[in-house]
Amino acid sequence: MKTKVDQSGSNLIKVTLFDQDTHEEEKIVVEDYEYRHGDSPFLPLDTYTLDELNALYDAPIDESARKAWLHYHGIIGIGDCVVVVRGRKYPKGTTGTVVGFWDYRDQYGRTLTEYAKLDTGISVPIANLALV
Repeated sequence: MKTKVDQSGSNLIKVTLFDQDTHEEEKIVVEDYEYRHGDSPFLPLDTYTLDELNALYDAPIDESARKAWLHYHGIIGIGDCVVVVRGRKYPKGTTGTVVGFWDYRDQYGRTLTEYAKLDTGISVPIANLALV
């Protein structure tokens, strides 16, 4: 069963539905504020009725399905168990739970590397981590 995991946009509102069993993802336009309600050519009215689109717009985001969706795309979040898979500073195979994130910036404020702070007290670049 597909559940709502994301809602994005400012004038063109899109909802992402995700099925945890089949890993099937579907993006649906549910509202377009450039047109009167229901008159947008971008609404999938051949597949969904206007009432179903309104229900998707108002539906809450399922947090457990959202976490599974983020893990499916390889995105690490706070509370995830990770393992070090690259790098020289910390041994490969070191595991931990992510407790926070921070950016390493240069003198001009540009982000050079994003780090994850682990519960063991070490900070590892996110590029060197993998989900367990």
